[in-house]
Amino acid sequence: MISQYQFPKASVLYNDKDNDKDNDKDNDKVNDKAKGVVMKSFPIVARAVLAIGLCQAAVLAAPKKVLHLYAFGERPHVGAQQPMVNLLDELAAEHKFTVTHMKNQDAVMNIGDYDVVVFNSTAFGAFTKLAVQQKLQDWLTGGGKAIGIHGALDVRGYWDWWGNVVGSGSWYTDDFFAAFTLDTDSEIAKLPALKAVWDASGLGNQVQIPNTEIYVYNTSPRGKEGVTMLQTVNKAQTDIPDHPYSWHKKIGKGEFLYSAIGHSGPDFSTGWAKKAIWAWMQYLTSEVPMGIDGKHYMPFAQLEVDKNQVHIKDAGRHSVRVFDVRGSIRHHWTGTGEMVYGLQGLETGIYYLQVKSGHLDYTRPVTIQ
Repeated sequence: MISQYQFPKASVLYNDKDNDKDNDKDNDKVNDKAKGVVMKSFPIVARAVLAIGLCQAAVLAAPKKVLHLYAFGERPHVGAQQPMVNLLDELAAEHKFTVTHMKNQDAVMNIGDYDVVVFNSTAFGAFTKLAVQQKLQDWLTGGGKAIGIHGALDVRGYWDWWGNVVGSGSWYTDDFFAAFTLDTDSEIAKLPALKAVWDASGLGNQVQIPNTEIYVYNTSPRGKEGVTMLQTVNKAQTDIPDHPYSWHKKIGKGEFLYSAIGHSGPDFSTGWAKKAIWAWMQYLTSEVPMGIDGKHYMPFAQLEVDKNQVHIKDAGRHSVRVFDVRGSIRHHWTGTGEMVYGLQGLETGIYYLQVKSGHLDYTRPVTIQ
């Protein structure tokens, strides 16, 4: 079935005259090259379905260098350390990035060399040196991208900035052990790019977690500045009305994505954690390709998309590009008036459809499952 989508108007327009000059001459060449591109970054699902959703104008990419900080501080959760090392090594091998595992706070002094940093239960005195604390603060507020695992927010006041800013004043005060269900929170819709990769990666609206530690926090970060709740403990399995588990925090120009998963090795045994961490890395390393503004949606009302074609009803000249998450062009067409373009030859995963018509430009995600 074909559905029509309306896009909001933008306050900034895009001049596409320079881009149009080479559209015709490279059209066939790009399409020929696209046939040889092999995608390995996405989960395989039994059937291909195209799902379209409005999203930030950015292409999800992949990290080139990841830093894993672990096994230091007063509570390093030793039982979860090697499973996380193994998980990250597997992801690095599958998705062609490098990961560096470091067990001391001095590694922070080179933190700017990495695309994503994983803070794996770095808690209770992990970062005590003033120079290290300043480096972390400058890096994160200046645009650093981080994933916090389990005890990464267990600071209990030893470093107020980390606890009050990164953790939004939320830290561990108690716990209990159980197998439980996590519910994806509706607030994730506030981050449409993350929602797109979340859905495409099969993270689901609910996930079953094996018996492990469940943190109880002094306060929920929901509603705090820069916070978007991602997951909560199912209400039927906790006495806490709003029991936080995973959330996203915007800190200056940086982003910190935290999850309480990771108390022990079994937390990583279901496969969900691996999918989630890879999805979060892709989101955090999103980039804006080929001059796309990244801040505005461009109006283009006459568009229909189904599972194998793009139907453009624009009366004028237009160009259409389909990018994969690494920014490579998989399809590129130009035309005038009403046109239908096929989406054949795309593997399972997230793509971005860019349509330009005159001075108008917009990008939307295309998820093939």
